Amino acid sequence: MQCQWLGERVAAPDLKTVTKNVILQKTAGNWGPNATFRFPANGGTGGIWIAVANTLPKEKTIFGADGAVKKVDADNKIITLENGKTIGYRKLINTMAVDSLVEKMNKPDLISLSKDLFYSSTHIIGVG
Repeated sequence: MQCQWLGERVAAPDLKTVTKNVILQKTAGNWGPNATFRFPANGGTGGIWIAVANTLPKEKTIFGADGAVKKVDADNKIITLENGKTIGYRKLINTMAVDSLVEKMNKPDLISLSKDLFYSSTHIIGVG
């Protein structure tokens, strides 16, 4: 994914404007299609994923440190969790960072390639 879409969807406010808008309870006008959006009444954005998780069979879910991935055996399609449990898979959908995934796979060639990857991070603060 490239970053060209950001310009029309993510505001780039300055501190003075943000402060003024908070004091005057004014909505900034440069948010494009994201000027308004639905937000969960309870639980914040995490509430969405908790609700999704609640639809899954309880015997198929492991949350917390015990459910953290310890090892990925891509050749045999087996995941080992921190609690020692192993889970076989046909297709793996991964949400961890790619460099973390290849570390768990313990494949030196992939680990080496992952060192050249770039990433970004952000802190999101909601006011209001």
